This record gives sequence, structure tokens and C-alpha cells, in this order.
Amino acid sequence: MAWKPPSLRDALCWQKPLLEKALASPFVRRPYWLTQDH
Repeated sequence: MAWKPPSLRDALCWQKPLLEKALASPFVRRPYWLTQDH
């Protein structure tokens, strides 16, 4: 199967688990919520 550049939707589907995992880690989540408060 030939490689083709992923569509935007495919890229989002592939990155969503990584994003959720990153947001679930306390190291990332705490600064994120601190910046949200300000």
C-alpha cells in the first residue's frame, strides 16, 4: 500500500489519543488549568 499524506481528519484521529494522553498527565494538565484560570 502506497503512503499518502494523511487527510486532516486522519491526522486528527491519529493525534487525538496522544492529545488525550498528554492532557491526562498531571505534568501537562496542571500548567494548562493554571493558564486557563488567568
